[in-house]
Amino acid sequence: MLELVGSSFFLLMFITILLQVFSRYVLNEPLGWTAEISVIAYLWLIFWGAAFMVGHRDQVRFDLIYNHLSPSAQRVMAITRSLIIVGTLLFALPANFDYIKFMEYDTTGVLEIGFDQVFAIFIIFLAALLVRSLYRSVRLLGKKWQDAL
Repeated sequence: MLELVGSSFFLLMFITILLQVFSRYVLNEPLGWTAEISVIAYLWLIFWGAAFMVGHRDQVRFDLIYNHLSPSAQRVMAITRSLIIVGTLLFALPANFDYIKFMEYDTTGVLEIGFDQVFAIFIIFLAALLVRSLYRSVRLLGKKWQDAL
């Protein structure tokens, strides 16, 4: 289901870009709203994908030292990293929420969509990342911690 939502954002972006190319170069009548929709769909696709579609092991990471450590040292590093992410997100979430709420006073140029709606995906992304990091921390502290590395 999560992949279907992400794919829908991509499809929406693709269709609006094709529509813009067609209207601009074939009809010689550019459509202003297509640029807004494609940018918003792209923004939502990126943050949705990062929040729900990209797994922990698929993330880009620098693990030159990490891979040469013992499993117990890797566990300590992974717990530390997860807890730092949790702490940072707990610290950053309220300020980001307030700022996005503040953005409701401004809208996009053509469709007049509130920027709070445009950037609401960022709060969803932060919340999902927080939950994933908490879940990983709990798994790393459990009996089957090797599965969470």
